[in-house]
Order: sequence, then C-alpha cells, then structure tokens
Amino acid sequence: MDIKSDSIALFIDFDNIEIGIRREYNRNFSIGPIIKELSEMGTVVVRRAYGDWVSYQSYREGLIEHGIELIERTSITNSGKNGADIKIAIDAVDLALKNDFINIFVIVSGDSDFLPLIQKLREYGKYVTVISGDGFTSPYIMKNCDKFISYETIAGIEKPHEEKKKLKDAIELLEKVILSRVDEGKGLHLAAIKNQMLRLDPSFNEKSYGFSNFGKFIRYIGDECLLPIKIHTRDSGDWFLDYFSDHDEMITSEEYQQREPHLREWGIIFGTIERCFREGEGKYTQGWYQYLIAYLTQQRREGKIGLDQSSLKAALLRLLESDILIRKNPEKSLEKSVFMLPDDYEERKARFMDDRFRDL
Repeated sequence: MDIKSDSIALFIDFDNIEIGIRREYNRNFSIGPIIKELSEMGTVVVRRAYGDWVSYQSYREGLIEHGIELIERTSITNSGKNGADIKIAIDAVDLALKNDFINIFVIVSGDSDFLPLIQKLREYGKYVTVISGDGFTSPYIMKNCDKFISYETIAGIEKPHEEKKKLKDAIELLEKVILSRVDEGKGLHLAAIKNQMLRLDPSFNEKSYGFSNFGKFIRYIGDECLLPIKIHTRDSGDWFLDYFSDHDEMITSEEYQQREPHLREWGIIFGTIERCFREGEGKYTQGWYQYLIAYLTQQRREGKIGLDQSSLKAALLRLLESDILIRKNPEKSLEKSVFMLPDDYEERKARFMDDRFRDL
C-alpha cells in the first residue's frame, strides 16, 4: 500500500499514552515525534486528543500548537477508563462512514479495548496504525492492526532494562516474505515487500534496528551478505530487490579460494553449523540452506574461512553425502532445502574428521 499521499485521521487516547510513558520512563509525553512520523505517511486531516483537560492543563498549549483538537472526557468514576474509549470508537466509526477519502486511521493507545474498533475499521477497508509504548501495549492490538509504531523508537527513548531487538528476527521476517514471492523472479518492489512484512508482523519497524528508512535496512542486509540480495532503482525512481537463489550469482572475490577446507576450517564449519541450529531452535527457519550459507559467509567475512562461495556450497554437499546433514524435504532444490542433524551427529562428525585427517 502506497500511503505517502493518503489522508490520515489521528485519535489519541491521552490518558493511556500519557500515564504509560510517565510510568515506564518517568518523562512527559510529546506529540512532536508522532506528528513528524505521520507527516512521512501522508496528510493528517483530523487530529483529536481525548482526555480530562482539567487534569492535563500543562499539555494543552503544546497540543494546540500542533493543531490537535482537544475533546473533553470528564472522569465520572475513580478511573474514568471507558469514557475516552467509547467516545473515540463512536467518532472514528462515524468519520470512517462519512469520509471515504480518509483511509488511514491512527490510534494512539495500547488499550486492548480498542481491538473491536480496529477490526471494524479494517472491515471498512481502512488502514489502521497504532502508536503506543512497547511496554504497555496489548499484544492483541499489535497483531491486529496494519502497522504498529513504537513510541519509544520515534521519540528516541532508550529502554535500559530491555534487550534491543535482534536484527536476526527482522532478517527471518524479510526472508520469509522474499521466499514466498521468489517465483516472481528478480525485481521485487521494496514497498510491496515492506507491506507484506507488516501484514505478517505489524510491529516491524526498521528504525527499531537503527535504520532511518527501509531502503537502508535492505541495503545493509545485502552489503553484509546476511541474505543473497541486492537492490537497484529503475527509471521510475522506485527501488527493487533482486534475490539470488545461489550466492555464487552475487558474491565473487579473488581473495577467496576454490578448494577443500583445511582441518581448522572444517572445525569452524562444524561449529558454525551447530550454532546456526542452536540459535534457530524453535523457529521455522531452523536448518534452512540459506541460513547455513549466511552463517558460513559471516565467518568468511571475519577472516576465519578462506573459501569461495562455491567451495562453501561444496562443503555442505559433502556433509549431506556423509549423512551429517539430513534433508527434510528432498523433493526441493538445494537452495530451498531444510536440513536437520541426525541423533548420532557427534559420532558421524568424528568419523568424518578421522577419515580425512587421520594421518595428521
């Protein structure tokens, strides 16, 4: 979905976002990062924040400066929780039914009570984005919206007690999308790839991994040989991704040699394969050929292996022939193969090494 020129309606559950940010990080909520982020998506034609503005007097001026319409939600109970939820739901549905040109609805809240609203807006064909804090957003909200934007990411908030997102998770998501479209050939549109990634995981955001835009994220993956991809532009100015089913198509270098691995290199190859399986435990990508190659390529880039790409591939084939690697889907091509380790892997590895280097 190309959303750069689209019209956006912004609905802010101020109680939820303000209390959440203050509780999690002991700091005030700021509307600026949200407006900046949305300006890259389209034109924000409706801007509304719902809250008890008698209680939030200190925020009024800053919100009004950004064109936010302040909708009063007076607390009639100790919590006053559902007042804003109901008002936002009514207003959002009314707006969706009366204004076809508004096709992006942004809800700033992590409250699971908004799940029915999100589902209803999507039934109406609206693209629903949720902006909220990672630590206080319902997982049901994250998974059911079209896109989730982390407030911490766009506001530059460091999360001191939380491990940073692992790039490997994003690579797995990217590869899942690429492989699902591999039959389309080379020249996959970057915008289409990102949109499909968001459909699978609405919480994906390249900024969470330190990249200012999706193109830089993709370029890094390709430049570092983490996946066999390259990107290029066409006369239209659009960016496209090429996927290489065989790394030999992509990587050639005179500094690497076409030969059998040395004793030390075989040790590194085995250790790398074991780490790949260990880190892939419980994930659908465990044992993928492309992941094994990517792990081995990383070792080569670090100077631990001096083999060219065809020799790395030949080493895996040698292990396959020796039943040290077992193919789970022998009907597939090598590039689409999924491997597993046999129960007596250690014994087979020992025999393999002994057969080759017994005289050393």
